Amino acid sequence: MKKAYFNTLVDHRMMPDRLPNDDGSDTWLEDYVDLVASNPAVNSYRLNVPNNKTDATSVTTLLTKMIERNIYLREHGDSTTDLFKKAYFYVNDEPTGETYADVRNNDLIFTNAKKALAPRLAAYPALQKSLLSIKNIVTAPYNESLVGSDTIGGVQTWCPQFSEFNSAALRSIYASRQVKSNTGRAYGENVWWYGCITPASPFPSYHTDANLINSRLLSWMQYDYGVEGNLYWDVCYYQKYQSSGQIIDRDVWTDANSYEDCCGDGQLLYPGSTYGLTKPISTLRLESIREGNEDYEYFYLFDQYVQSYNAAQGTSLKSVDLLQRYYQGLFTDMKPKNAPELFASQRASLLSMLEKMGADLNSAIAELTK
Repeated sequence: MKKAYFNTLVDHRMMPDRLPNDDGSDTWLEDYVDLVASNPAVNSYRLNVPNNKTDATSVTTLLTKMIERNIYLREHGDSTTDLFKKAYFYVNDEPTGETYADVRNNDLIFTNAKKALAPRLAAYPALQKSLLSIKNIVTAPYNESLVGSDTIGGVQTWCPQFSEFNSAALRSIYASRQVKSNTGRAYGENVWWYGCITPASPFPSYHTDANLINSRLLSWMQYDYGVEGNLYWDVCYYQKYQSSGQIIDRDVWTDANSYEDCCGDGQLLYPGSTYGLTKPISTLRLESIREGNEDYEYFYLFDQYVQSYNAAQGTSLKSVDLLQRYYQGLFTDMKPKNAPELFASQRASLLSMLEKMGADLNSAIAELTK
């Protein structure tokens, strides 16, 4: 059943939190080869280490097993599998002042373990770089108290809520953290974002009472603002979390609130067993997310064309600037506009331009820059 949920999410361009057999044993390594390495649709997976306060021994043991497995694969003819490239740590969730020290300590554990083990991959420089580049996600907005480095620890990948990007000034702060020379980290810092209960309208969300185009446009905003990952707290939370902290059962078919007064949050799938299925049932919101993620792939393709043009012509055009014409009228800062007809028109124009770029790149760029 876990594998059925995994496959359903991957088919919708959404990455599951963990691999199906990631129970702390070594079987997940086999799963990685079968489910991740051979599947380009899977772009990330979370490493299984203790939440909140981790320890150096468990991290070192986990990474050592991965190193040994990857070396074994290389020595037995597998020249492509990279167990580290898509991996990330995520142990500190919404830290407060009382737990800032844990954020620093955990980050140092990860950094020091990667540094200590990296020499074992000296014969495989690409693998070594992937190991050293493993991200450490912290669901926290930018805060000077959490700024760190490879020597003192801190936030390596900032992951605030969507609403944190609601002004150019805020976006500038996060963009500055993505400049490697600003961070005091050998492999830089990263920026993701997330939704969990909040924010709600007028900001985008995956709530059932939000306009459906909100979830579609979130990927457009993500590309425009240079956000590298989108974390979502749950897709099949079939219970109800109450503000008192109590967790109770609910009938997901008649009660949409996974959290009090929060329709549909944390549930993008329904249990298929109700209809005799051995796989989950998708929602309209999940279909919208998939389409948004496929739109993101169009932006990526657009950027590949622009990079090809720059390489051939010696120019330095930026996709983020050329794409602005297709965003116009669809969102302001982090507030999407409920204008499906305008969206369809803008998207059609983008696809038309991609066709032109594929047929005659020079003419297409000339049209974009005139």
